[in-house]
Amino acid sequence: MVKADKGSSGYTVGRYRKVLVQKAGGPAAWDALGTKERTYRIDKMRKQIIRDIGEMEFEKLTEAEKAEVDLILWAGCCMHKEMNTFKGGCIGLDEYWNGHPDLPPPILLPNRDNAAAIEKAPGTEAAERTTARSERGAIKVASLAGAGFQHKDRKRGQQDTLRFFFDEKLGFNLAFPDTSNTRFQSHAEACALIITHMDLFIEFLTYVQHKKGTGKLNHMEQNVLAGLNDPPTRQEFCVITLYWLAISVPYMQEIRGPHAKEDNILRLEDFHQRVIDHIDALIKEPEHLLGPDVSAAQKHASEWLPQIRNLLVHFLKRAKDSWLRFISEFEEGATPEQIECAWMDKTNDLNEGAFGTYRQTSRANPTLSLTQYNA
Repeated sequence: MVKADKGSSGYTVGRYRKVLVQKAGGPAAWDALGTKERTYRIDKMRKQIIRDIGEMEFEKLTEAEKAEVDLILWAGCCMHKEMNTFKGGCIGLDEYWNGHPDLPPPILLPNRDNAAAIEKAPGTEAAERTTARSERGAIKVASLAGAGFQHKDRKRGQQDTLRFFFDEKLGFNLAFPDTSNTRFQSHAEACALIITHMDLFIEFLTYVQHKKGTGKLNHMEQNVLAGLNDPPTRQEFCVITLYWLAISVPYMQEIRGPHAKEDNILRLEDFHQRVIDHIDALIKEPEHLLGPDVSAAQKHASEWLPQIRNLLVHFLKRAKDSWLRFISEFEEGATPEQIECAWMDKTNDLNEGAFGTYRQTSRANPTLSLTQYNA
């Protein structure tokens, strides 16, 4: 029997049970309760006992010990920080086009059914609703391209044909980023690959079309080709690629690269402030990323100056807003001793993927064997 400290209210488990029966309306009412209801009330009582004992034990501590117990530090996974801030920048692209109705936005890329509704019932409420739900832009094209050029079902898609095609044209294979599954930076990497080899991707789709018995691309392939040939969508490819090269890649090299200097995320406040400072510098002088002689993305970007400059700045501003929101844990401030005591990894790798799933399952089921888990 768990017995409360004499300095407390003097409750014991027996006293708690007595109170529990009284609250139910007496012994007869308690016996009339169903098994599930009684179990629920007993469990609730048990939790209350634990809370009461915890409070009593806590009051016995010194003020310094109480402060140590009350210390809570949290930090978000750096990989998710990068992913969510990138999403923030992409939302900024849509905002930019919506805020400039005088500029032609990226071409709309509805699926087959939505395209039919828009085409056959123009001007109707249904067509307007379908148009509003349909997507556009570089991320949409990258997603569609991933579904066609790196299909999750190896028996479908053009992944093998694409590798053979690039081997013939470039002398080496290129696998399209796996945008069909959840992969960090896969869409940004896809945009970089597309803008680098834009002409080859267009040539490849033309080759696919000629090899088909119908002589026609399917609807998804037609959307990809339309996006590749659309100037506003190409501008988004450039902006996303430049951000990926200037922010995403060096950031993740510091977080997960072989030469990373710090393994405790709580010590990365200065590093994340440098990320913000770097973005501020690029917002102030985007020409650092728009020179014509450095990369394929910059070469294409120079074709649309100054339009792409404004688009890049807006992307950077929205990404910065997201960065500030996702690094808010560093605003709290903690002593070096507290930071060392509350060490945390920089990513959530241990809880994700196949190994993370096994780790969590084995922790919840300590007697589970590896053979049982695999079965």
